[in-house]
Amino acid sequence: MSNDPLKSVKSMQIRHLQNTASSLKDRLHVVSVFGGVFFMLAGILLLGGCQPLGQAQEQQAVKETASSSLTADRAEAADPTAVSAETADPTAVSAEDADPAVVQRPAAENGSETKNSALPQPATIMFPGTNGDKVLLPLQVVKAELSLDDGAATFTKPPKPPKPPAMSYKIPPEMQERLQAVLVYRSDMPGGYLLLAPAGWNASAAVGANGSYGVTLSDREYPVQTLTYSDTAGSCQGCAINSIGTYFPDRAKWADEQGFTVFEPLSFAEWTQQGTTGQDARTAVYTTGLKEGISHTGVVYYEEAAEGYLFRELEFTLLQEKHIHDDQLKIVLDFFRTHHGALIIEE
Repeated sequence: MSNDPLKSVKSMQIRHLQNTASSLKDRLHVVSVFGGVFFMLAGILLLGGCQPLGQAQEQQAVKETASSSLTADRAEAADPTAVSAETADPTAVSAEDADPAVVQRPAAENGSETKNSALPQPATIMFPGTNGDKVLLPLQVVKAELSLDDGAATFTKPPKPPKPPAMSYKIPPEMQERLQAVLVYRSDMPGGYLLLAPAGWNASAAVGANGSYGVTLSDREYPVQTLTYSDTAGSCQGCAINSIGTYFPDRAKWADEQGFTVFEPLSFAEWTQQGTTGQDARTAVYTTGLKEGISHTGVVYYEEAAEGYLFRELEFTLLQEKHIHDDQLKIVLDFFRTHHGALIIEE
């Protein structure tokens, strides 16, 4: 130990300061550790009490879905026969969509309503039966497409399908499921015309730029099989004269003299003129020979007038195995023969 009292005092002071600094350092370390723990606990508590906004919204949506499902289940339990909009028949036709001009099938005689009484029923038309009863046939209503529309015909309200008159042509009752009536009308003038056709065949009609018109029906199962009606309507004189010479062989020379030679005469397997005078003398039923598995059977009629010539034709195009009953064929052609064309319906 030094004998210098001053040095001894200074040495003691230095040791005291060092001890104090060491003690302070230890205390600060403890405070730092406890502070870190404190902030860590505070963060855990804070995070545990909060949720991200997206997660909260998702949970809320789940709650609302569960609530809606519970409400729907309760409603279904209350009325098990209820049908939702999603499960309703998408093909159902409302009364507003029904064609107001279509003749509807009569309601049940007992006046009771059926399950589908609110839906529009297929159009029908009544014919007298050969046995004295009534025969109800489906009525297919077709609007003809105009090939040329110059806008000359204007109507406050476009013409609707005309109302068919009372039918007088008699149909065997057993043909009720095999035939249909086809009513064709135009949007540029009132009136129309009516034909018979095999049941289920689809129709499309047109009016030519020269005024001639017609309709074609196709067999749904065998589209090659068709029924075609055409009427020159006094428009194309060359067409009418050439057709007269083609389908009435005894008029072929006359057609040639008019300047419309028949260059490809038809080969008829059968040809029958319906009479010797009047309209029957200008009406013929025919069948062509079979060619490439196809034959044609039809009826034709022509008129002669001071203003010109008119030609009408109704023709089946048939496969060798016709897939059509002979009685269907006979009645469809006979309806044309009886009226010397389609049945014209006035306004």
